Amino acid sequence: MAALASLGKDDLPPSIKLKNEDDLAVSPFLGIEKGAVLQECRIFNDLHLKPRKCVDALVRLLYLVGHGEKLSSTEATEVFFSITKLFQSNEPTLRRLVYLSIKELAGAADEVIIVTNCLMKDVNSREDMFRANATRVLCRITDSQMVSQIERYLKQEIVDRNPVVASAALVSGQHLLLHNKGDVVRRWVSEVTQALEHPSPMVQYHALALLYQIRQHDRLAVSKLVQGLARSGIRSAFACCLLIRCILRIIGETSVAESMNEQRSYFEFIESCLRHPSDMVVCEAARAIISVPGISREEVKKTVTVVNSHLLRRGSVVRHAALRILNRATYLYPNQQWFDPFDFEDFLHDKNRAITTLAIATVLRGAREQTIEGFLKKIQARFMELPDEFRVQIVEAVHSLVLKYPNSYYSLLNFLGSSLREEGGFEFKKAIVDAYFSLLNEVPQSKEICLSHLCEFIEDCEHPFLSARILHLLGQEGPKMPQPGKYIRYIYNRIILENAAVRAAAVSSLARFLDENSTSQTRKAIVVLLKQCLYDSDDEVRDRASYFLHQCQQKTLEENSLINVDEELSSSPTTIKEFSHLPYSLPELENSLVDYLKREDFNEEFNIADVPKSDRNLEVSEHIPMERVTEKTQEASSEWGNVLLGSVQGRDLSHWQDKNSHLLEMKELASLGTLLKSSPSVELTEPETEYNVTCLKHTYRQHIVLEFTIMSTLEDQILENVYIVADLSSIEGLELVKNVPISLLKHGIPERAFVVLKRLEGFYPIGDVPCEIRYIVKEMNPSTGEVDERGFDEEYKLEDLSFGISDYMLPIQQTNVLFKDMWDKFGSQNEVRETFALSMHQSIPSALSAVREFLGMTVVEGAQVSPYATHHISLFAGSLLTDDDSVLVVCYAEFVKENQAVVLNLTVRSEDLNVSELVTSAIA
Repeated sequence: MAALASLGKDDLPPSIKLKNEDDLAVSPFLGIEKGAVLQECRIFNDLHLKPRKCVDALVRLLYLVGHGEKLSSTEATEVFFSITKLFQSNEPTLRRLVYLSIKELAGAADEVIIVTNCLMKDVNSREDMFRANATRVLCRITDSQMVSQIERYLKQEIVDRNPVVASAALVSGQHLLLHNKGDVVRRWVSEVTQALEHPSPMVQYHALALLYQIRQHDRLAVSKLVQGLARSGIRSAFACCLLIRCILRIIGETSVAESMNEQRSYFEFIESCLRHPSDMVVCEAARAIISVPGISREEVKKTVTVVNSHLLRRGSVVRHAALRILNRATYLYPNQQWFDPFDFEDFLHDKNRAITTLAIATVLRGAREQTIEGFLKKIQARFMELPDEFRVQIVEAVHSLVLKYPNSYYSLLNFLGSSLREEGGFEFKKAIVDAYFSLLNEVPQSKEICLSHLCEFIEDCEHPFLSARILHLLGQEGPKMPQPGKYIRYIYNRIILENAAVRAAAVSSLARFLDENSTSQTRKAIVVLLKQCLYDSDDEVRDRASYFLHQCQQKTLEENSLINVDEELSSSPTTIKEFSHLPYSLPELENSLVDYLKREDFNEEFNIADVPKSDRNLEVSEHIPMERVTEKTQEASSEWGNVLLGSVQGRDLSHWQDKNSHLLEMKELASLGTLLKSSPSVELTEPETEYNVTCLKHTYRQHIVLEFTIMSTLEDQILENVYIVADLSSIEGLELVKNVPISLLKHGIPERAFVVLKRLEGFYPIGDVPCEIRYIVKEMNPSTGEVDERGFDEEYKLEDLSFGISDYMLPIQQTNVLFKDMWDKFGSQNEVRETFALSMHQSIPSALSAVREFLGMTVVEGAQVSPYATHHISLFAGSLLTDDDSVLVVCYAEFVKENQAVVLNLTVRSEDLNVSELVTSAIA
């Protein structure tokens, strides 16, 4: 402490906190190390235990484990059995830590079941604290066979008078069911039902939770349970809240008509809970009513009246819960102001910033157009005092308000612009920039003011990522504006003042102003600016400037006046925008280059031939609006069958042949016919393993060729007769035709092995296929190259290879008009509808991208999705290997903010109902 006292306040390490200027508080975990703690734990083996020292050692051990420190199996087992010796002491604090340590180490230690006898002794103890904790630990470490031996004790504890013991037994039952150890728990219904009458509210809550968990897969049993408790009532506020959630789940699983008619008794019980003496129950009931599908405005209005009375409570938790319910109501009926604006002043200056944020967001979402400007003036000062995470919520509310009242965009965008100039972190600034990007498309009349605000922002932007995004946007939208020249200054300032990444983005943005509509003077000025970038210190900036200068096409202003460009930068047959001379797809070229750089192995040159070539006709067709379809296209709509992939194959066949020329040269594959598609490469091994294996699936009309690329990382071995064995027993509709092995596989040299499968008629197999490599291993001396001729057979397990619907789906070149004709032709008799909830996707663009990749179809309409979109419709088209199996999909996506999930409603039509069912079942 004397040494610490000599330090200044600014010299202290972060683990030491000052209470005041005279006192120092030293963290007990300062400089803690695993080895020292394990050494300290040896005191558990002393003949005469010292409880205080044992407590300190256990606390340090639990601190290490809680902060992610990993103990090896040997270390964990040694410490675990040392801890079990502490059962000799009955000191309460030490015993609690012993229970906690056993639970934390049970997953890493071996033979933990040996401590069962000590725990069973505590279960039969007279100390209620020992009984409860021992029960929890015992059910945590026991296996399914051991549960039947302790069932008698658990059933007795469920009906015990002591609430701590009863709750421990009920919670242990839930744990056993959750981990598939609880077959015996399903026989405890009578005891658990008896526990519902326990005087303790917590025991009632745990009893209802366990009873629902036992019956959750039996809808009739759950309905009877809920109906009985709704009629008789339940005293515990916790249990009442859980009962409301169970009722809400039952209502949600039925249709709207059933939920409002046959389930009326449920709804009446929830309404009666609005008069419950507990604020928690009232808020839960109000939240449930707001969440009922198809709830009417009158029901919402009555609920909001009750909720508004809770805004006057002193408790911050109750006020925050009430505000959340009102905020939810604004989503259901956005044109209704559910929050009294006269109470807004009180919430605006509330000490709890979360309440202030929610109040502001609620008022904004329900504001009327004539009151918007007044609200913004009131919240401006308070808004800048809030933390970034709260300000982001208000920015989202302002963004939705602009979409609601597009005529008031000027004042709302000025509010966002002033916020953008204030101090804030990356997430806050990104939220505002994202709002501007969305508003550019949703509110076209706001485009000029949005671009002006963004131009001012990048003058002092501290985040290169945001600067690059805005520069890209300026390059897209700037040339289309009435005065494009005023944006060039902002772009060129970034070339002078920013880092290399932003400078490179600025060069690309500047080059986009060299389009056909730019004047001769503007083009000449941009060429001069780009020439100055040729002397930049960063090679990326120089490369981009040089590339764009070479792509600059000499243009005449009046067919005589030419731009004076250096001879070496003279003519180019293309414009900057199109790059039509490149036969490659630019996104694919970029991805291939990124993958090449990630490998960090530059001994092998980058092979441009491996980059897929672009199909411009197909890309353009995805963006043709319906109103711009030419008469010629409309005449061809009656012949929709000619636009299927069967007619496109001739155009794409040359690309596939170039990329997969080695397949055409193989005699074993010559009789398979025309190659229709190739899937992306899939890795079947980890990078650090002995063998690196990737697989490509090549789809023919009736065959599938699996191309395995294998590379050995072992220098002291060579492999002979290497072939792949695919187990087809788990998937129906595929049969093995032949194996094409690798005769010799040396270290570091990738070779190809092939498996030819035949797809049976009418089958589109979907599932996982286990694969393994079989080969003959021969030892080799790396220094001399001598090979031991005595080889032995060996096999190596690979990861399963997945077959999906996209392996058989071919894209269709199509327009909106042709899609509609085909959709009407198929009719509703071959239609299948399904609904899916994608909880792993947090936005509609992410979900639709995953659906497109999974189906392998072409997006006919709806490819562009706003990141802020709450609902979107996309049209997909494809064909299952034959022209007769065309498939059309209408995908309606909706983001459910309450569940943080995207709900997809898919409608699938085809000429055959079986094909429609196949596509929907593949997704499920």
